[in-house]
Amino acid sequence: MRKQINKEQFPPKKARRKKQEPAVILMVSGGSDSVALLCKALEEPMDIYDGAGSKLIDKKRLYVLHINHLLRPGASDEDEAYVRKLCDEFKLPFHSKSINVPQEMEERNITNTESAARELRYEAAFNLAHALSDRGGYPYDEVRILTAHTADDRVETFFMRAIEGAGITGLVSIRPRRDNIIRPLLYYTREELRDYLRQKQISWCEDKTNEDTTYFRAFVRHEIIPLAKTRNPKLIETLSHSLDVVMDENEFIKNTAKDAYLFSLKEREKGMVVFDSGKIARLDSAIAKRVIREALNEVSSMGARFDSKHVLAALRGADTRPFSVSLPGEVEVRREFDDLVIKNTTKELNQVMSGTIKVPGTKDVGAFGTLIARVIEVPPHADAAFLAASLSIPYEQNPRFHPIVFDADKAGITEEQLQEGLAELRIDAPQDGDSIEPQGMQGGSKKVFDVLAEAKIALRKRPSIPIVRTADGSQLVCIAGIRVDRNVECGENSSRLVELSFK
Repeated sequence: MRKQINKEQFPPKKARRKKQEPAVILMVSGGSDSVALLCKALEEPMDIYDGAGSKLIDKKRLYVLHINHLLRPGASDEDEAYVRKLCDEFKLPFHSKSINVPQEMEERNITNTESAARELRYEAAFNLAHALSDRGGYPYDEVRILTAHTADDRVETFFMRAIEGAGITGLVSIRPRRDNIIRPLLYYTREELRDYLRQKQISWCEDKTNEDTTYFRAFVRHEIIPLAKTRNPKLIETLSHSLDVVMDENEFIKNTAKDAYLFSLKEREKGMVVFDSGKIARLDSAIAKRVIREALNEVSSMGARFDSKHVLAALRGADTRPFSVSLPGEVEVRREFDDLVIKNTTKELNQVMSGTIKVPGTKDVGAFGTLIARVIEVPPHADAAFLAASLSIPYEQNPRFHPIVFDADKAGITEEQLQEGLAELRIDAPQDGDSIEPQGMQGGSKKVFDVLAEAKIALRKRPSIPIVRTADGSQLVCIAGIRVDRNVECGENSSRLVELSFK
């Protein structure tokens, strides 16, 4: 007989809460293009680059953001009121932000009104995107910010950048996507969108400043493009197609430059990029320029801009030695042996972690890892000098910081200190004025920095080379891994040795 199941023992599972879909922010100014964006987002499939292809966006995901730049007294407020009214009619969440553009320009030291307004618009959009992603519990980069750029905007931007003298990346103009910013109307002309709104009997706001040709974009829109259209009435469509070709070719060059960057890279850390100068010199000129520009942008202080003369100045270091040049953004480019070093001068070089090392014992010294000190008792009748030589490999034959061996007593380390666990040496970075009498050199001394240069230690690495001194700091014992001072070198009758090596 089948046992009766008590359903009370198995209460029904709670329905899982459906994961909230990432927000889609519509940037709506009230002009014809942005109003068309709002309408199309509600009723037409769109590809918003989320992997789902072209489909209708769920209305629950839509949020409207309007920026009031306060540049047109009265009219700016009317635009905001109109967009708010549209959102009420379509039952869409409305967000607005008023920004005093002239005041922000003064505080941020920006001179171009158009650039400032654009920067502040995007800043507000990014802030809203972060707030919505935090509230919804999904990653920020899944939020989509839709702008109403059209084919006309793309062509206008192309002319503006061509007039200013941009390279191929700039001449690409406006792309369909940049990170989570999407331009779904980029292949519509402005007139096509206005016809669409007229058919739907939906009005829009006119920004009178768009007629003011003292603004660069308005000048291109009303003076340059109409003149060009007298030669080619289909100018917008033709150039839009050409810009797609340029964009594809630029993408290919960009990917090639990424590979070349990695191929030429030797070192990379925050604020510094080091290339193999020979590999940079062998690159095609167009690729080399892109590699250098990427490195300059990577290490520079925020806000720095590099034009072609800066890139060419840096690139000269690939086949010039000695070489050093200062560039905007606190950037210095210099040649160190076969390395092309691009670094931010405000970033501190790696320094030795100063302090003491117990003998025997270990110490973390920074960039070169852990320094290990061990004591070697010389067997009776053994030749201590020969033993020390057998434990050391000359730096020139093995430039990877070989073990350094020296006489413990000459370095101030006594048997009594060893027995009591009090034996130690001092570690710090090279100091101005430091000198050493290198082992094997008869008489005289050399500056430590000269010894490091002869060992082909790059300038950027020298502050991280540990200098070992006696416990009281009065005598330089060795440049760890490179040279021992002859005043502490092992002789035939040395009875106790200290070996310093890196792990």
